[in-house]
Amino acid sequence: MKTPIRFFRRMAAGRLFQRICQTAALLLINGHYKFISTLHIYQGGLKSFCVPVINCHSCPLALYACPVGALQYFIMTGRFPVYVLSIIVLTGMTVGRMSCGLLCPFGFLQDILYRMGTVRTELPKWCTFLKYVVLVVLVFGLTFYFSFPVFCKLCPVAILEAGFPLAFVYKDVVGRLFSTETGTFTGWLFLFKSGFLVVILVAAVSIKRPFCRILCPLGALFGLFNRFSIIRIEVDADKCSSCERCSRICPVDIDIFNNPDSPKCVLCMKCTSCECISATLRPGLAPTRKVKHNA
Repeated sequence: MKTPIRFFRRMAAGRLFQRICQTAALLLINGHYKFISTLHIYQGGLKSFCVPVINCHSCPLALYACPVGALQYFIMTGRFPVYVLSIIVLTGMTVGRMSCGLLCPFGFLQDILYRMGTVRTELPKWCTFLKYVVLVVLVFGLTFYFSFPVFCKLCPVAILEAGFPLAFVYKDVVGRLFSTETGTFTGWLFLFKSGFLVVILVAAVSIKRPFCRILCPLGALFGLFNRFSIIRIEVDADKCSSCERCSRICPVDIDIFNNPDSPKCVLCMKCTSCECISATLRPGLAPTRKVKHNA
């Protein structure tokens, strides 16, 4: 009979567990269903709280704020983002990038698209460093220089969750895309972002989580804490048969055996389906095991 710990381990490693977490997060983060009848975007007190994933606060169904958007707001206003950074640091030190693997709605969409594809493409390793460029240049540097939320204006998640729905519902949004006086198209930024989104979604059919691995600034921040987070991935070298199954099922193509604390790891727990890999508490935090000695 399996122990409760082994049972939970098997459950957490299964795809069903991940899908349940991702679906629940999608429905709870975007839970303003009154919009369907009222067409009013929620502006209540919950919008002052940030969720640990990229989810556009302008989405008609969004109840909470996006941490990257909030971070840029503080940078634009010249105030130190104590509140937003506290959430990011607390989340990172506790669970690392687990919110990327189990909660992020856009990551969920990329996972679904990848499952639909048949052609598989590997990313060059240098591409994964671009998200740090996005973080430093777009989120911090250009936002501070121009006092303008540069990343939000280019974010593909924003066009998917907010741009398209609002353009469909509100006539004044459509009016910004087409000049009523001249009858010409003026929404070139909207068109660029739409094309950018299409490229990412098409890439996600053959590449594992391209946005998360190449461009996501929040993932870049959370990844900095993977080596210090309470929850970590541990590999038992004595049990490993070098079958490389863990790397094949990893949604971000990590060499788990040699680098289980990689900043790329999204702690989705899929790799723990292998007997040699487990999710544990970092040494010093895990309870001491009692060894039973025979008389």
